[in-house]
Parts: sequence; structure tokens; C-alpha cells
Amino acid sequence: MMNLNDEEAYPKTLYVGNLDPNVSESLILELFNVIGPCKSCKMIAPDIPGGDPYCFVEFFDHALALAAHGAMNGRKILGKVIDLQINDHCRPAHRIAGVYLNFFSYASLF
Repeated sequence: MMNLNDEEAYPKTLYVGNLDPNVSESLILELFNVIGPCKSCKMIAPDIPGGDPYCFVEFFDHALALAAHGAMNGRKILGKVIDLQINDHCRPAHRIAGVYLNFFSYASLF
């Protein structure tokens, strides 16, 4: 059973999508570091011509990732509305008494 007090059990990475092609990793880090210190940013170029780049922003803890999601989701960067998602695909599913919790059900507990 996973310990709910284990900080490593909760996602710390945000997917940031619908970025303008002129957005850089340094700009993303500058904006998100206002909310809290970021561990890293990885920009992904589009696979197809005309596609939108996206990135993954990793924070040092789960609470900062939640705060950044709440503060930045739906905001505009260089004129485009960004889409943020908690990247919990890199973590195992949380199982507590037979109930799987994802970010949204976890957040609703507070």
C-alpha cells in the first residue's frame, strides 16, 4: 500500500500545451518560477508542420505543481491560451481501500 504522506507518490510535473512556436524553455521557467521554484522544463517540438509545441514543467513538490496549475491554466502566453494538465502518467496509480485516486479526486478531498 502506498503511503499518502510520501511526497514522491504525488505528481510534480505539469504538461503545458497549446504553446506559441516562439515560446522558449527560458520563458516558461521565468513565468512558472514566479509561483515556485521549478526543477526543470523540457520543450517538445511538434511532430507535424504547423503543430503546436508543448512542454513539461517539473516542480520540486506536488503543492507547487497544484498551485501552478490553478494559477496558470487558461492564461495566455504570447497570445495563445495555454492548456495545463497534471502529468500523473509517470506515477503509479494510487490505491487506497480499493479506490483509485487521480489528481482530481485527490484535490477534491481538500
